[in-house]
Amino acid sequence: MIGDGDLQWPQIAPDGAVAVTLPLWPPARKAVRLRLRELPEGAVVALCDAAPGSRGRCRRFASSANVRLEREYLAVPTLHSAAFLVQDAPGPVSYFWHNLAAVPPGGNVLRPVLGGLLRLPVGPDFSRLLGWVVPGRIALGRVGSS
Repeated sequence: MIGDGDLQWPQIAPDGAVAVTLPLWPPARKAVRLRLRELPEGAVVALCDAAPGSRGRCRRFASSANVRLEREYLAVPTLHSAAFLVQDAPGPVSYFWHNLAAVPPGGNVLRPVLGGLLRLPVGPDFSRLLGWVVPGRIALGRVGSS
């Protein structure tokens, strides 16, 4: 295990996967990258990132660490208290948006606006936007070149 081991994601990663919580501090990411390069070819890696900008950061890190990403998941509402793991692809995001997402209860003045947003059609551009906005992400890949 590299990074903190407080995430529960056995449903999406096989036994023996190495969980990596990406540090925000670049020197710390470099140390993690060096440790990942010591893993054998084909080892499964789960990159976990809870901060905004996680899509780009995970992809850049994977590329620099010789990890070939196979699937990415959005952790909604957050990585550490995910109620849903949604594959970051247009079909699953659309299904989630139209069938599972809901406006939080309460007397929020934005409630009608948020309810209207949930009824909007979802296309590939929206999927990319949502994947960019949701900070929590688990990206699964394997060590080695394609």
